Amino acid sequence: MASDITTIKMDINEVPPRPLVFKQKDNNSRVLIFELTDDGVPLDLTDCNVSFFVKMPDESVLYQRCEVIDEHYGQIRISLSGGFFSMSGAIGCEIVIISHNSVLSSRRFCIDILPSLYDDEAQEV
Repeated sequence: MASDITTIKMDINEVPPRPLVFKQKDNNSRVLIFELTDDGVPLDLTDCNVSFFVKMPDESVLYQRCEVIDEHYGQIRISLSGGFFSMSGAIGCEIVIISHNSVLSSRRFCIDILPSLYDDEAQEV
């Protein structure tokens, strides 16, 4: 299956430098790789659970566990599932890192989901 991989370098205390824009119904084809730092130093994710939380346009909150690619250099992978693309509009996002008894959340950032013309029931002409 075709997929689009976007790599984002992000300081945990700052908003990503460029806006993220995807299309509605791009189910299971978008992958985000974050390289997380804290004041420029790679964030150590050893023994951490990392999740991606989003607030949808209808105010519902979804989350997905992230794959830690490199725990010493703060690299995570998020394969965005269909739930994130179910409706168009701006979604608020946070990366949440849980280690033992502590919780660290990124600054909130937005992903714009643009409406799609794609329709399973469209009629071929």
